[in-house]
Amino acid sequence: MINATYTIRPLSYSNLTHLEFESLMVDSYQVLTIFTSSYRDEDMYSKHLEGFHSKLEQFQAQLANVEKKGSVSLVELDKERDNALVGLFTLHKGFAKIKDRDLKESYAVLLPVFKKYKDITKHTNAVATAEIKSLLKTLQEEPYQGAVTSLGLFPMLTAVIAAQADYDKGEAEARAAKSAKEVGKTKQLRNEISRTYDLFVRYTAAVAEAYPEESPLEQTPQRSQYDPRQQATFGWYK
Repeated sequence: MINATYTIRPLSYSNLTHLEFESLMVDSYQVLTIFTSSYRDEDMYSKHLEGFHSKLEQFQAQLANVEKKGSVSLVELDKERDNALVGLFTLHKGFAKIKDRDLKESYAVLLPVFKKYKDITKHTNAVATAEIKSLLKTLQEEPYQGAVTSLGLFPMLTAVIAAQADYDKGEAEARAAKSAKEVGKTKQLRNEISRTYDLFVRYTAAVAEAYPEESPLEQTPQRSQYDPRQQATFGWYK
């Protein structure tokens, strides 16, 4: 007979992000599903597994819903600032064949700047935000500011500034709304899932303590190779 001592304790998961927590719970559910399908007499797990899975699905849906609502709002705001940028670039391009010397010089001053930022609308929202702010800062400096005034681009530039301000505001509001929702329904579901998860941990630890003398290779069906206590994905023990 081989004497063995199990040291099983819950993984500290309170500091996990919602996505990390979701991943841990999904892995745990999969391990338990395999175990209970093979050994149906372990009814403690199966008794609570359906409710655990139901709450987990609700939790995943809540995360997706919060993310989707914030994204939809920002998509519209991003389109508006793209339109403002296109308007600015198009108006500047209209001076390409101008004959007036002063206007031609102003066009030439701005040309390398607009060429540098011509692909802003093709980038991700975060990259676009950084580049737009860099562009706006550049156009506030001389000789670019003077060239903007000379070509009458100020109204279009103002539209870009306003569109970026609206996007910044929308992004902040989406972040705040997402945080508030996570504190509400998402937090409630996470707490409910955690209680069942901790129940599984305590039960697994109690069973392991009751049979410390058995080798993992010579276990009864209740402590088979699929036993959650033997699965690293459960993250319950060290």
